[in-house]
Amino acid sequence: SSTQLYDAYAGYKYGDAFDIRIGKFKSPLGLEQLRSPTDLSFVENALLTQFTPNRDIGLQVSGSALDKKLSWQGGIFNGAADDVLATGDDDDNKELVGRIFAEPVKGAGFGVAGSWGEKDGAVGTSILPSYRTPGRLTFFRYGTSSFADGEAWRIIPQGYFYRGPFSLLGEYAISAQEVRNAGNTASLENTAWGVQAGWVLTGEDATYKSVSPKNPFDPRHGQWGAWEIAARY
Repeated sequence: SSTQLYDAYAGYKYGDAFDIRIGKFKSPLGLEQLRSPTDLSFVENALLTQFTPNRDIGLQVSGSALDKKLSWQGGIFNGAADDVLATGDDDDNKELVGRIFAEPVKGAGFGVAGSWGEKDGAVGTSILPSYRTPGRLTFFRYGTSSFADGEAWRIIPQGYFYRGPFSLLGEYAISAQEVRNAGNTASLENTAWGVQAGWVLTGEDATYKSVSPKNPFDPRHGQWGAWEIAARY
């Protein structure tokens, strides 16, 4: 009985060198999180994507250079917690987010993303994340008397490799937050990593985008579209 607005933004792009965007959209953090849902190899995102905001509200500037072999994004956001679909601003603090990614050879890329800010929560409005299974059941949450109180940061090294029908994508994430519970405080870190590999059985090239079938799915004419097998840990 409610509507969730996922993306709403305005922007201006001047070639490949400069792109500015303001509104609600994905923070430039996780490699898999930044893929379109239609480009994913699996129905669900990996656990690691929960270490990034689902959507956040802010201002981002991005660009690319060296014939798109080097790209970057940087911005200031409200600072949504991990896996949160932002609907407003939880406090008066902001979060700086940045990402740099290089693809020196076509199909082989690597980079690192990160964020830094402060969060001031309270009992009842903790601004703390919880983590869920692919079936969306919560398997970890902070106690009800805990809340964010201080520095929060993330670091996410990432990379991919595509060659012919073969694909490989992996990333590692650390999400840290200073947490208070009554008179106790601690800087707590949650970490996750994931790797996935795939093979396009019908011979098309694998890419960071979705596979483009050589032929449409039309069994009556002996055409079976594109089929891919993938595994993830």
